[in-house]
Amino acid sequence: AQSSSYFGDQPFTSGPVYLGAILIFLFFFGLFTVNNSTKWWLLAAAILGILLSWGRNFEAFTDFFFYYVPLYNKFRTVSMSLVITGLAVPLMAMLVLKEIIEDKSYIKKHKIWFYASLGITAGVSFILYITPDTFFNFISIKETANFGAQKEQSAQAAQQMNTYIRGLEQARMEIFKADAIRSFTFIIISAALLWTYSAIKPFKESYLLVALAVLFLADMWTVDKRYLNEKNFQKKSFARNEFKKTAADEMILKDSDPDFRVLSYLHSPFNDGYTPYFHKSIGGYHGAKLRRYQEIVDRYLGYEIQVVAQAYQNDTTGSLAGLFSKTNIINMLNTKYVIFKPNEYEMNWNSLGHSWFIDDYEIAENADAELAALARFNPKKTAIIDKRFKSITDKLPETEFFSLDTGYIEMVSYKPNHLTYKSATQKERLAVFSEIYYDKGWNAYIDGFPTEHIRVNYILRGMIIPTGVHNIEFKFEPKTHSISQKVAMGSSILVVLLLLGLVGYTYKNKKTEIKEETIEE
Repeated sequence: AQSSSYFGDQPFTSGPVYLGAILIFLFFFGLFTVNNSTKWWLLAAAILGILLSWGRNFEAFTDFFFYYVPLYNKFRTVSMSLVITGLAVPLMAMLVLKEIIEDKSYIKKHKIWFYASLGITAGVSFILYITPDTFFNFISIKETANFGAQKEQSAQAAQQMNTYIRGLEQARMEIFKADAIRSFTFIIISAALLWTYSAIKPFKESYLLVALAVLFLADMWTVDKRYLNEKNFQKKSFARNEFKKTAADEMILKDSDPDFRVLSYLHSPFNDGYTPYFHKSIGGYHGAKLRRYQEIVDRYLGYEIQVVAQAYQNDTTGSLAGLFSKTNIINMLNTKYVIFKPNEYEMNWNSLGHSWFIDDYEIAENADAELAALARFNPKKTAIIDKRFKSITDKLPETEFFSLDTGYIEMVSYKPNHLTYKSATQKERLAVFSEIYYDKGWNAYIDGFPTEHIRVNYILRGMIIPTGVHNIEFKFEPKTHSISQKVAMGSSILVVLLLLGLVGYTYKNKKTEIKEETIEE
């Protein structure tokens, strides 16, 4: 049961947020007795962290913070808010410990609240130890439904499941009781130590602090070690060998092209951390991804990847070139290589590269129409553009003249946050760049001057390129980063000035003291 001891309703969890039984006891004692307005702020912070961690169990509160509190929606899980509680509880414990050390009769003066805190923590722990099944059902709702479905298969299956459920429930209950009596023991020992120091026979503060530190460490260490221990660590040599280059990787890495993408079938393309280790992948995995890209995956890209895989499995590798001429999404994503086996890959000669000029464009009325239009277009010649960008495309000359132009556009250098291209054209042209459109930070420049760029083909970037030879740049310059840099610089300067002022003030006082001592002599 140790591997399945969790019986809550969270879809997955790797372990609890554990603050320590002793700290909870001191938190309540400090809340009842500390005469300091800070405690109310700490209480509010602790409660706020807990309420936010409830997520959909307190949906109105969570939604308010998600939609109206800046940056809150950037966190991945609601349980991350418990770090607020994890900071507030120890601070409250420190406040009450400060009072106990400064006034050795502090606990004696507040013995009623001391007993109350003991009852709330140690008392509740003991009650949970005696009657755990009174307050908790040790089989989760999801498990109950799953077990019920298995019971319906046959009478024998039902009997076996009942035996399994009873065993699982009993095992979980024993684990729960062991933790309850463990918490009770730690609280009683720490309370006895504090009572002895304050009410019976005072001893040195250092002895008290060392003893409490040992108890804190024992309390936290023994729980934390269940979830992070020596089994979780690996030798450096093993970590270095985790990602091994295949023969196909070695050959592809010899390509001097600064930017292209790879499709690998060695792992699931959209749950793959291996391919991105060596190449730019059209798949990969990340907990946060652009919805538009996911919609492309669901609507088109996933299907094209399946078609290519089936063609290869059917031993039609020779016809892959013809097949790639029809995989429009794979091609516009600059997918230059496809890895089928560790020592076998194919080059996609139909890949459209880093950037290209198109001959025509189509205005879509909305996002749905833009996405639907991708099913019937040729990305090499046509671009699909949302009507919100029509005011920009209206600046272009008639598209029938585009085919008469012999211009070119090519990538000069690639950095993740700085892309550089060179173009030469006899007419104004619309260029498509095989980079994901993201206007929250990416800025475009032509010959060093800011210029507009638009979204094309639902996810890619497009830009009107003027006549002549030009340098084109995309730079990732989010305002938050530049503002943070300025704030950091200003703060650093302020700290330096304060330190210089402190040194000067100290030097001046020291000089005055020496002068006064000289006069007295």
